[in-house]
Amino acid sequence: MIRDHKIAPWIGAILFAVPMMAGCTALPTFVTAGAPPAQMGQCGKLGGCAATFVTGTQGTALERGDYDAAIASYSEILGTSPNDGDIYRDRGVAYLAKGNYSAAISDFNDAIRIDVSDGLAYNDRGVAYYRKGDYVHAVADFGQALQIAGSHFARPVWLADAYWNRASTFVAEGEYAGAIPDYDKAISIIAGAQTAQRASQVPEPSPRLAAAHFDRGIACTLNADYDHAIADFTMALTLEDPKEPLTYFARGNAFYAKGDREDAANDYQSAAQNLADSLASTTGDADTLNAAAWILATCPEARFRQGVTAIGYAKQACDLTSREKSKYLDTLAASYAENGNFEPAVDAEREAVSRSLLAVDIAAYRKRLKLYEDHKPYRADMK
Repeated sequence: MIRDHKIAPWIGAILFAVPMMAGCTALPTFVTAGAPPAQMGQCGKLGGCAATFVTGTQGTALERGDYDAAIASYSEILGTSPNDGDIYRDRGVAYLAKGNYSAAISDFNDAIRIDVSDGLAYNDRGVAYYRKGDYVHAVADFGQALQIAGSHFARPVWLADAYWNRASTFVAEGEYAGAIPDYDKAISIIAGAQTAQRASQVPEPSPRLAAAHFDRGIACTLNADYDHAIADFTMALTLEDPKEPLTYFARGNAFYAKGDREDAANDYQSAAQNLADSLASTTGDADTLNAAAWILATCPEARFRQGVTAIGYAKQACDLTSREKSKYLDTLAASYAENGNFEPAVDAEREAVSRSLLAVDIAAYRKRLKLYEDHKPYRADMK
């Protein structure tokens, strides 16, 4: 499966706490992510589980993505237990997943009112502010979560998430250099936790650690620190199994920006071959189709661009998802623009804007919309 990344000015995954049954992997994550991005990408990575383990109907509903049912169940509980801060926080997560950020923030406010030491509530409220585009309040909340770093952050994954989230918010603000120290801390915590679980110091496949290196690589690229970006993308590839074509593409863009056209071309070729293999072995994988279309439409090297083929892949991705995913519509617009079809490019980009709930994506889409209105294509090395 292709990790959900696009490559250009980008923001990494924003991770919020989700109430889970013990032993479950984390549920909805937001690229708030994506990923993303002027488009370095909308990125989907696994976030941390909440300290609360919900075993009733509301927990099951939230886990399966039935947010309305979860909200109804949490509201019923709050009717008899109005001072249960964990339930307010959990209902806030459900509202957040639905894109009702005002209701989510209100519930997180109540969770914090009940327990001012609830670091997860600060983290989750920061996610809601991020998705709204209120980066000042998001940074403040992630900072407060890190300052608390108490019982709710007893597991390293939660502490790493808060650093990762704040770094991603700095990137959204254009504070690329400021983001890198927080990525450093997140990576150190994740790597340290994984090393403690095994005897070997040799890097082993780790999607989470790979994703963190990828995001730091994007921040370094945007900060014009291409050598460190290339090192991060190389480490991400070492940790990925299978290798992600969009990581090759990101590294190729860093080489391209550095002026190393030969290594850039090698990575673009690796990305293309990886995608060709994936497309040959899968049927109906919208993420793979979208990734292939994005590379074929936006690659800085002209010889790797194929506008007609990109349009075909992007249309399939949109059709498979009933044109509900803004990132796929954004790719379709870029594909039309690469082929010189600017009128449908404008229409698709406007549709992407209308469907997105994420402020950072909307801003990126509008920048590309202006390009297409001016009859200019988008390239992945544009900022």
